[in-house]
Amino acid sequence: MTIHNRMKNEQNHTMGTEFHLLAFSSYGIDTHVIFMVLLLIYLPTVLGNLLIILLVCLDYRLHTPMYFFLCNLAAQDIMLVSAILPKLMAATITGDTSISFNACLAQIFMFALCVDTDFFLLAVMAFDRYVAICIPLRYCLIMNPKLCIPLVITPWILYVCNGIYYCLLLSALSYCQSHDLNYIFCDIKTIMGLSCSDTTYIQTLIS
Repeated sequence: MTIHNRMKNEQNHTMGTEFHLLAFSSYGIDTHVIFMVLLLIYLPTVLGNLLIILLVCLDYRLHTPMYFFLCNLAAQDIMLVSAILPKLMAATITGDTSISFNACLAQIFMFALCVDTDFFLLAVMAFDRYVAICIPLRYCLIMNPKLCIPLVITPWILYVCNGIYYCLLLSALSYCQSHDLNYIFCDIKTIMGLSCSDTTYIQTLIS
């Protein structure tokens, strides 16, 4: 068997890997209670952020840089909770804790994208407030669409590429140890802990 075929077989084996989210199973709490708590977290988060986006889009008076950034932050919040909580709620209420490797990669990608973008957006919003307070007479000149749009698009593009890169690195690893994840979602460090491959390079990147 050639090296190429061995690598291909190893990758196919990795893609077929299935993990189990232990989450709250060791706490002995009623699953229906956990489900309701998660639902009460998920629905207000999604609906509240959707309401923010809708109001900003409909009210012309809110078409300002600050609310433009706030809409992007709201979209990021929706993406983050939607990547994690629905699967966790389904596992809690049905008892099926299994999650495919591809679904794990999707969670890791969305988590990395949203969290990293969140920091950048908060920094941009802080800069916006700095200009509004310290340089009010030049605010409209500085915070114009030619600046605001790139400030939002740039981190999304950068961190999409970053998330894809992490997923490619994780997909190249072998997972021959326990497939039980003692966590509520697929975290990159937790996944690496189950790998029998050398993860030094990835650990260096995320540290």
